Amino acid sequence: MLSLRFAGFALVTPFIEELLVRSYLLREAEVYNADRSFRSIPVGALAWTGFLVTLVWFTFTHLQWEWPVAAATGVIYNLWLYQRRHMGALILTHAVTNAALFAAVVWADGTGRDWWFFL
Repeated sequence: MLSLRFAGFALVTPFIEELLVRSYLLREAEVYNADRSFRSIPVGALAWTGFLVTLVWFTFTHLQWEWPVAAATGVIYNLWLYQRRHMGALILTHAVTNAALFAAVVWADGTGRDWWFFL
């Protein structure tokens, strides 16, 4: 079960979420009221409307107590995409982040706290 949970959290989630949020939603937000396809905007092109829309979406799809960290992470992920201009780099970054969180929860500090709510 732990392996399946890890696969979902550190492999599947980053792939699907980044394709939805930063490959599609970020570009769709830029052409929403225009007569253009989101495909007309290259992946990683700086787009302020898309930046804000994805930041809000990424933040508010997390639990309320996670919002400050989710917002900061959303900014970092967006800036990383603009820097690298490649979804693979962003998916890898998200996967490493989630894997590190998973490892921190699995090998918690031994205080007896229940860290599973992080996953």
